[in-house]
Amino acid sequence: MSKDVHAVNQTAALVLSVDTPIGLTVLRELGAHGVHVVALSRQAASIGFASRYAREKVVLSQQRELALKQLVALSAQHPHACLYVMGEADILWLNTVRTQIPLLNCRFPSTEHMRTVLNKDDTAHLAAECGIRTIKTIQLTDLTDATLARLQYPLLCKWANPHRVSPQLEQQGLPLDKLKYLYNADQAKAYLSPFLAAKIELPLLMPYVPGTGLGQCYHRTAEGEITAYFQHRRIHEWPPEGGSSALCESVAPTLWPDLDARSRTLLARLDWSGVAMVEYRADLDTARTADDFTLMEINGRFWGSLPLASQAGVHFAVADYQAATSTRSSTNTRSNTTPPSKASTETEHPSHNLCRAQYFLPSLKHVLRVLLQPSKIPDKHRQFPPLHTLWQFTCASLSPFTKRFVFRWSDPLPSLRDLRNMLTKH
Repeated sequence: MSKDVHAVNQTAALVLSVDTPIGLTVLRELGAHGVHVVALSRQAASIGFASRYAREKVVLSQQRELALKQLVALSAQHPHACLYVMGEADILWLNTVRTQIPLLNCRFPSTEHMRTVLNKDDTAHLAAECGIRTIKTIQLTDLTDATLARLQYPLLCKWANPHRVSPQLEQQGLPLDKLKYLYNADQAKAYLSPFLAAKIELPLLMPYVPGTGLGQCYHRTAEGEITAYFQHRRIHEWPPEGGSSALCESVAPTLWPDLDARSRTLLARLDWSGVAMVEYRADLDTARTADDFTLMEINGRFWGSLPLASQAGVHFAVADYQAATSTRSSTNTRSNTTPPSKASTETEHPSHNLCRAQYFLPSLKHVLRVLLQPSKIPDKHRQFPPLHTLWQFTCASLSPFTKRFVFRWSDPLPSLRDLRNMLTKH
């Protein structure tokens, strides 16, 4: 840790929520770079509270009105502190009360930017203008047999804005599925009819896109400079048919430079500042150009596989903090500040930055579902070879070179807290 970082990092950082590996990673990155970090969580047993880098620990109230008062009090203690928020629900809430916490530097997207990335049609329209292949979404207004018969199955069913419809669904006792697979007209009618009967706008329908997930991750300043870049592929997800990363690995940043260029153009069109992950699907074994990839979504906040990037040496939280406080450090993401090119492979992106990371319990759940309950995986088109899946899990779990989402030798106590929480959960 360099002395110049300690000397200039007088601005504190508030990190909500440190009960997840994402929040824990942000906490660790900033703390390791000399930032005074106030760890915030609604859970007293949060794994982040056990970190050596949590200089202050605050249990935030479950009631938003009281939680806001706590944030106002913290802003008086730490004026101009950077506020980092992990969850979409909290971002949407805090955007409604930004004017009540003027002393905090809110390091999350505005309401307008969040609305754009959450709206699949708006995102797809901008992406298409950037030359990116997108999914054509379908918004049904009726469920007649003729309408459903015209659709091509299988279809993916996803809410355009899940946070907006969540209260309505809860009031009606209807499920809020993150993703639903529909394989025929009968299944579509059975699933969608209750929403139509409750006068709730139907979720979007999208064609099935085969392949593996590729995430291109960026930090972009308000001036349009990319100060950190990283890309990775998913190996295991929980649930297997599509969820958060459980086992993932970095991908050489020099691969698919034309796709990277289009992603940067898309972020520029969005006038984006801060962190973002542009997520695609493709057959990564055969993909050669950007035209082989289909855009799935833009994640406008810190993403689930952030621990992988951090342990590969790409520190997105530090990049954002330094942009917010107008500081620069020689220990920043030195090899990821410029667009990748074939000529820069060895000098700017050394191979030792390539690594694999595992979130053990979700990865174990993935394997058990594939081995013991394959019928419960709704994605019938994607193959999950049982022996190969078990081999991937075993190698990742036993290899000393695999990084962990929670455990680090330099900060081991959060993993012990995580283990204790798992053992006492029930």
